[in-house]
Amino acid sequence: MIDTQEQVQRVADRFRRNSRLRNQQEDKTKDYVDKPRPSGYRAIHIYTRYDGRRIEVQLRTPGQDLWATFVEAVTDSSGIDFKNGEGPDEAHERLRKMAELISMGESGQLPTEVVVEEVSTLAVDVV
Repeated sequence: MIDTQEQVQRVADRFRRNSRLRNQQEDKTKDYVDKPRPSGYRAIHIYTRYDGRRIEVQLRTPGQDLWATFVEAVTDSSGIDFKNGEGPDEAHERLRKMAELISMGESGQLPTEVVVEEVSTLAVDVV
């Protein structure tokens, strides 16, 4: 985990520059921050080679990691693969709203009333 999205971007840029020098080719990057997955997932994934092996590097902020860990825990405990789109649409919409709320908080934006209300209903349903 890396403290802020700005730091994530700097690390990703530096990693890709160093990797290009080492491997003599560009790494493939998937920017799920700029274009979040439909689930709400956010992170930067870099696909590269190291010591002849293909590796994937995932760069996340603490909030992005919290969200991903939560979704994996819900998937593990329920047996419903929320991470890959299974489960009720309402649950996915709430997960997207949670990801949006976390992203807004990490970037210093105040959440909209709609987002706060939708996430609050999730908390009430869980309790």
